[in-house]
Amino acid sequence: MDRLTRSGYTVHLWNVYGGNGGFLETNGAGPAASKHEVVTNAYYKRAENVADWRISRA
Repeated sequence: MDRLTRSGYTVHLWNVYGGNGGFLETNGAGPAASKHEVVTNAYYKRAENVADWRISRA
């Protein structure tokens, strides 16, 4: 099993669409309850934990 597919690992997701790469990060609460807005940002660790994503079983 690839180590990135293991439950519990923290990963950083990089967007490469259209040459405008950036780390996928949360940007606070979204428009609906229990939802988060997500954006991309070229800077890793712009703020604490905003670009950290944890793999979990569905």
